[in-house]
Amino acid sequence: FNWFWLDILVILIAIWYYRLSSYHRNGVSHNTMHASNDALETFSDLGIIGATFYFLCIGLALYNLLNIMKNTSQRRHFYSAALLLSSIIGFYSIHMFKIQSKWFYGVYYLWFLIGLSQVWAEIIRSKSEQI
Repeated sequence: FNWFWLDILVILIAIWYYRLSSYHRNGVSHNTMHASNDALETFSDLGIIGATFYFLCIGLALYNLLNIMKNTSQRRHFYSAALLLSSIIGFYSIHMFKIQSKWFYGVYYLWFLIGLSQVWAEIIRSKSEQI
C-alpha cells in the first residue's frame, strides 16, 4: 500500500473542506474583530510594548542588511543582502493590505527571513573582522 496517495487524498479533502467557507476563501471574514492589516493587528494583539519589540526586531534586521549593502566590497554580499532586504520589504508590502501573520506560513516566513538576515549580518561582520 502506497502511503503517498493516501496523504494526497487527505490533503485534497482538507483543501475541499476548508474552501467551503468564505472565511478561508477571503482570508478574513467580513464580520470578524480583526484589524485591516498586519501592522494594526500586531499592535492590537501585542500592545504598545510588545509591538515595539516586534518592530524593533524587524527594524534591526533591516538596519543590518542596509549596513551590509553600504559597507561591503564584495558583490555577492551586496546582492544576498539586497535579496533578503527585498524579501522582508516585499513581505510587509503585501501584508499591509491583509492579515497573514495569523496563519502559520506567514509567521514562519517572516521569522525565517529575520533570523537569516541576522545570521548573514553576523557572518559578514566576522569575516570583515578577520581581514
